[in-house]
Amino acid sequence: MPQPLGTRTVGNVVDWVTEQFGDIANVQLSNAKLIRWINMAILEICTRDPKAYQGKWTLNTVVGTNEYTYPASLLSVDAVKVDTRIMRPMSFERIQLQTEEAFTGERGMPEFYSQRADSFFLWPVPSTVVPITVYGSAKPADVTLLGDTLPLSDKFFPRICEYVQSCAQELDEDYEASAAQRSKFEDMMKLNQNSEDAMRGAPYPQMGDPDEEVWYFYA
Repeated sequence: MPQPLGTRTVGNVVDWVTEQFGDIANVQLSNAKLIRWINMAILEICTRDPKAYQGKWTLNTVVGTNEYTYPASLLSVDAVKVDTRIMRPMSFERIQLQTEEAFTGERGMPEFYSQRADSFFLWPVPSTVVPITVYGSAKPADVTLLGDTLPLSDKFFPRICEYVQSCAQELDEDYEASAAQRSKFEDMMKLNQNSEDAMRGAPYPQMGDPDEEVWYFYA
């Protein structure tokens, strides 16, 4: 299903912040500054909360190649699926230790994947062309206009406003007020994450097929 966008716009954030700041005429706070801070807030939220904006990317294996580059908009990985099989994660060092020379020589249907920087490795080395699906949290495209709809759920609207207001107050050299707003942002993000963890009630992550779960964004 498609990503459930919120109803709030960039302009809603700008209006709220400039009213709180007392600069409705945008004398000190230009729209360019505010939009830059909004994009910073969105990225910060997505980095802190992997469920805020999720992605699903597809590519194909290449016969004889076991290294593949992650999508540029990927922030963190939840699962990698090759064909219809969810890959088991294993550290790069452990795979090399266990397979030795077979790491780059043994071919077949992959069973494991390991991460290294912006790439991931499959083992055994693919012997056929099959689809790879990567699931994880994503970085939304930057907003640029006042009329742009924010790419996150409306529940994050107050957090975006708090983050942007903190930036505005820092620009105004009101460091105490800026710190208070940033602290509120931090506390509410933690509270939201703790609430979601409690609702899920699972003490340990469980690996299943992500296509059987709800995924919001498709890239």
